[in-house]
Amino acid sequence: MSQLTAGRINKQTVSMILGGLTSVYIGICSTAHTFLLHQYQDLFQAYEQSKKVSMSEELEQRYRQVLEDLNSDDADKDLSKVFMSIRPEPHHIGLSGSKYSFRIGLPLKFAYKSPQDINPNMKIESKYVDFGSEEGNLLRESLVLSEKAQKFAMGHEVLQCDMVAYYLQLTYPTVGCFAGFFLGNKGYEMLQLYKKPFQARIVFFTGISIFSYGLYILLKDKTQTALEEISLTKLSALGRDYIEGGIEYFEKQLKINKALRKLLHDGESTYAVTGNLNFFIRQKTLPLTYQRAFLEKKLLEEDKEEFVEHRQCFSGKRKMNSSLRLNTKSKCSPYHQPLQSFTLIHQPGKPACLAR
Repeated sequence: MSQLTAGRINKQTVSMILGGLTSVYIGICSTAHTFLLHQYQDLFQAYEQSKKVSMSEELEQRYRQVLEDLNSDDADKDLSKVFMSIRPEPHHIGLSGSKYSFRIGLPLKFAYKSPQDINPNMKIESKYVDFGSEEGNLLRESLVLSEKAQKFAMGHEVLQCDMVAYYLQLTYPTVGCFAGFFLGNKGYEMLQLYKKPFQARIVFFTGISIFSYGLYILLKDKTQTALEEISLTKLSALGRDYIEGGIEYFEKQLKINKALRKLLHDGESTYAVTGNLNFFIRQKTLPLTYQRAFLEKKLLEEDKEEFVEHRQCFSGKRKMNSSLRLNTKSKCSPYHQPLQSFTLIHQPGKPACLAR
């Protein structure tokens, strides 16, 4: 009876400890994206000659247009900001829908309008980049993004600021720990490991630990990749410009990674030959080649829809012209109408059609 009571007390104690640690962990992680968001932004703010790199009015307006296209909440439109970041790729901090909104950090390359704007004295790992080399030239050509590609990148980061996905990922460590504790406790009693050698218990609890960590990374990575796929779907639904911008963005990102694979000392272990990031077991993000192929498929569907609409419109005009010729030959026909009674109707993004 005393052992049963002690076991129950141990379970309650472990549950309380895990619950307390979870609360502290979520609180600390949330603080950086809420109360201390401004200070967190300062960690990534780009500086030049001891002054903050200011955001151009053109990029600011482009960002506001992206928020309008995404139908963001009014609070996010008013509170969210964009800033120039020291990181090489766009990133986000903060959470959409929260009191403090979110921030989007843009790399300095977003200010480039042509290859001539790129700093000729660029360094990678304290070494000057030789833009005359094959990898240097590839890097230089890939740093400049069009307006479409920049808007896609901004929109992609805005959609990554999902509050639900963020807090779900914060709970996954606790889920893994609770699952490991529950299975370990049940297995320990069912297998009567307290009677087995110490080595057997070591093997058992090592397996439970691996299972707990595997469950954690599976949930976390699956949530992240699902969020990225949802973002691609939402952005592709905004029209052809975003689809083409996304294809360009991922294509140039792949080229940058291919160049970095040769320029970095650990480039071959960081990037694959295709330009994707190398992961040993995990799949932290969707492969860039997959995201590019996803948008290319959407572009083909868009072209097919436009072709069908154009074909239907052209077929309708042919039938209309045939009817007009027949009515012209029969002067006494009650359905005879002059050509002026047909008007040209044009809708943005669709082929023009004749209609009465």
